[in-house]
Amino acid sequence: MTPQEIELVLNSIAVSSLCLVLTPRLLFYMELRRLNDATKAYLGSTANLPKPVLSRMPMHEASRSVQKALAKRKSNFRWNIKVHDSRDNIEQAVRIEGFVPIEKLGEFNETAVRSQTARGFRAEQLDMKITVDIYKHEHGSQIVWKYHPTNAGEFQRRQQIFDPALNFLMSNTNFNLLKELAWK
Repeated sequence: MTPQEIELVLNSIAVSSLCLVLTPRLLFYMELRRLNDATKAYLGSTANLPKPVLSRMPMHEASRSVQKALAKRKSNFRWNIKVHDSRDNIEQAVRIEGFVPIEKLGEFNETAVRSQTARGFRAEQLDMKITVDIYKHEHGSQIVWKYHPTNAGEFQRRQQIFDPALNFLMSNTNFNLLKELAWK
């Protein structure tokens, strides 16, 4: 083999390796961008403070749709769901609570976590809880959901550095809820 052929083979291997490394990350960010753009018109620009949504579905049908949306498995997380049905004379409502443990939340840079723990820093835990309240409305139901992090300081820090796993969790959940409720 000539030196030019060897260089061509090595360059081909380098470009192929680069494509194998960058393609999944690029696809992840493209999907995250699509989710954020799709939900921005209905919920506002921040994923962690969504606006209430009105649906034409009756309250219990909306409750089943919310449970279905939260039960969908995506990447490395799935909400653990608990349903509370309250039938009061004043107002009928259903509350659905979801919980995601930190191990399933995602890809906080493993090498950064290892290097911080090696230097004596402790990795902060962040478990996410979501509460979805479904109220009976005159023409259907009103759905209000909020995210509750267990560690507000760590949540704020990850929001500031735009942690992709946390943002993907909230954007994907918002998208699934809207797909099941408002876009039908």
